[in-house]
Amino acid sequence: MGVVFLKRCLSIGNVKCCLDDQGFIHYEDGWSGRSGVLCRSFMDLYKCSECALPQSLEFGECEFCKSVCGVPIDRSISACFYYPSESMKEPYNQITQYVLELKRDKRVADLVACAMALYLIYDVDIHRIRLIVPVPKHEEEVRSRGFNQAVELAQRLAGVLKREFNHEVPVAEDLVIKIDSRKRMDIRRECEKRYPNNPEQALECECRETEGLYTINEDALGVLNKLSDGDVVLIVDDVKTRGVTASTIVKLLRSVAPNRGIRYYLLTAVRDYYQRAMGGMLPTWLWEDYEKAKLKTDYSVEELALIHYAWVNWDKVKGSYLSGINTTMDIAKRVINGYKLVNVLSRVSINNQEVVEEVHRLLNYGIRVIPMDSPEYPTYLRVYGSRENNVYPPLLLYHIGQPLDWSVLRPVAVVGTRELSDSGVELTREIVRELVKSGYTIITGLAKGVDLTAAKEALNNGGRVIGVVPYMVNARSDYTLYLLSERGSIADKLLRNGAVVSENLYKGRVEVQLASRNRITAGMSIAVVIPETRYKEKGWGTAYQVKFGLRANRRVIIFKPRVDDRKVQEGFEYFRKEGANVVDSVGDLLSVLKLAEEELKRRLEMLKGSDKITDFMS
Repeated sequence: MGVVFLKRCLSIGNVKCCLDDQGFIHYEDGWSGRSGVLCRSFMDLYKCSECALPQSLEFGECEFCKSVCGVPIDRSISACFYYPSESMKEPYNQITQYVLELKRDKRVADLVACAMALYLIYDVDIHRIRLIVPVPKHEEEVRSRGFNQAVELAQRLAGVLKREFNHEVPVAEDLVIKIDSRKRMDIRRECEKRYPNNPEQALECECRETEGLYTINEDALGVLNKLSDGDVVLIVDDVKTRGVTASTIVKLLRSVAPNRGIRYYLLTAVRDYYQRAMGGMLPTWLWEDYEKAKLKTDYSVEELALIHYAWVNWDKVKGSYLSGINTTMDIAKRVINGYKLVNVLSRVSINNQEVVEEVHRLLNYGIRVIPMDSPEYPTYLRVYGSRENNVYPPLLLYHIGQPLDWSVLRPVAVVGTRELSDSGVELTREIVRELVKSGYTIITGLAKGVDLTAAKEALNNGGRVIGVVPYMVNARSDYTLYLLSERGSIADKLLRNGAVVSENLYKGRVEVQLASRNRITAGMSIAVVIPETRYKEKGWGTAYQVKFGLRANRRVIIFKPRVDDRKVQEGFEYFRKEGANVVDSVGDLLSVLKLAEEELKRRLEMLKGSDKITDFMS
């Protein structure tokens, strides 16, 4: 199990919240007895310079602050996020459930405010906050409910600022008044009904009608006279959807404020995120799942940053810092004999906060780091390589999807031609069905042809798939996942029943990354199975399985051709001459796999307490 790297904790009343380095807020709720993970927040990601909302890209127009309402909010901060596609059914994230309870029970305000305060103090200069304005309710709403939840949250936030920072901030709950009892959702429905085929006009209608709901209490205007340039007015509510309500309130305050240098921040517990700014990122169900996202390592983020830096800059590191270590096989030898990877790399010095922030960012996005000494690092990949052919295991893998338990996973690579014949399609499906039935996990590069056919067949038959991709995301400025951009049709099902790994975080020379991907595919598997291949003079990806399989101590198993095609015959002959095991049926394949698995286990057992790992790999 891994550890949680708690960055800061807060208590309000009888509840406690802590923020960890992966953006999860953990909670202990004294009044209900519940505890666990409250939600996940964006941290250290790209933000719009105008409204501070998280963005997928470093540059580009914000999806939210460029609306027809002309949102004049200086910053918009949400502790957590929830998703409209799941808001009317399970699973809620826990913060959404608490916000629903808050509308009935004011005791819940302690915990919701705790999460809001935790993220607020992480993200804002607290001492510039001079006034807190809760979003008002109509007197009929307050009378029927008995309280205004925004006021409850604002008062608890003010208490935290005074206790934690000795900073007293008044709560101006009567500065803005709601004069119309209509609910915002009713206005939205009315406008959408009025303009059923014109979303822009419907939103303009919503903005216009909302402005009629609120007014300024002139008797309370004196609080604004005390504010100076750069001071912050904090508008507090439980949920932000389109931001129309907050926009209306800020317009009102700006119209009467004597000082135009006042800044207006919106703070909410959750925001309806629409998923648009998460385009190309992980599915929300996986991104929010703490059990899937937490690290199975005791390393701190700073230590993971060291490993990440060493791998990305390996050619420089091995020559400058690591005496007697020329390849990652030398490091693997030490790791297998009980050395901690960070200790092996202890002489590497990065002194670069940008690297730490980079690792923070990828963890916050939901991309996990699996170091070579992690239990999730593939068992067979750690003892894989060939000095003669310059084939070495990576120091780490980047990972998304289900956690990897190699005590139960029995990995077999299924790869081959991209130009698969009809007979090859049927053979690949038959092979995969039997492998899944026999308890094997399918390893594949997700390329078109054999790879993708194998992945789909395994998933359709309830099997597990681990995809090995050339890179994880496009670039530092674009965290679009390779999986979603290139293989989005199977992404959701694959991540629910397996995982995706890569040795490269960012896109580089793709032809090089595709070739080295085959090394990972072969190295993490018991054997490599080729249902069908076609000979090529150049750019023949399957041929790398000779270098990365046969010549690096893995069995390669190829089926006799079932189609009368010269290129298929030539491809088969190439592998046969190189020493691949030739089989004619799935029964023969299972027999060879059993021998290969037993052989690997025996050799791994022999390595315990031995220094002969390099003999095993060469």
